[in-house]
Amino acid sequence: MLATKLCSLLHRSELRDLQDVRELLVTGSSLEQGLADAPLVEAGFSTMTLAWLLDGLDPVALRGAANLSAEDAAVLDTVRHELIARLVRSSRPT
Repeated sequence: MLATKLCSLLHRSELRDLQDVRELLVTGSSLEQGLADAPLVEAGFSTMTLAWLLDGLDPVALRGAANLSAEDAAVLDTVRHELIARLVRSSRPT
């Protein structure tokens, strides 16, 4: 499920997909497994492209269109920044 949502974020970049990713991670889904599975769902999946797209997705600026409170938008913005950092770290060669 997480792999599918990560692919959705790559294509749609909508706040509802970011909310879904947050919920999946909070309830125990593994980001590492989701990233490993994402290319199986979408052959063109790119971790770094997703990080780049998320960098331009501003929950605070888009909160009105998504009907989010300022607090919920701030939480999503924190999630977005944390996700970008984790995506970048996971792309580094070991």
